[in-house]
Amino acid sequence: MPIVKRKTAQIVNIEMKVTYHVSTDIPVEERERRVAAAYAILFEETEKRMQGKQKNNLMKTLKFQHQFVKEILKGKKITTWRLSDDKNLKNRDELELIDADSNKGFAKAVITDIQEKKIKELTDNELKNHGYRSLGDMMDSHRGYYGTVNLETKVKIL
Repeated sequence: MPIVKRKTAQIVNIEMKVTYHVSTDIPVEERERRVAAAYAILFEETEKRMQGKQKNNLMKTLKFQHQFVKEILKGKKITTWRLSDDKNLKNRDELELIDADSNKGFAKAVITDIQEKKIKELTDNELKNHGYRSLGDMMDSHRGYYGTVNLETKVKIL
């Protein structure tokens, strides 16, 4: 699977050049109309191709530690918590999942449910289902990924 690199911005400059042959027997207005029509068709086709490329190049990605890859592929790990959402994740987003060790994609996913709450609002059941014994345990673990974490830190649950 090819590596998909997330881009924050993409600037595309397209130079179109059309070679055409128009008979001089045709009135100038008709020649100009035909040339304009040819450019319009070329522009429309180019725009369609670029939209497809932009969609592929800008697919949102989520990185996972290698230890979770097998669990995800087996369907045992079906949720993730993110404390920093620099991707503006939302329902129905298509994602490519990346193994953080190899930096290679290993699966594609779609967000079907997303919740946001503060760490202090997480229930004991949510902590247990995610493999944590306590809020302190969860916060210590996430400090390794995000740095500063406290009870007011917001968590996105996907």
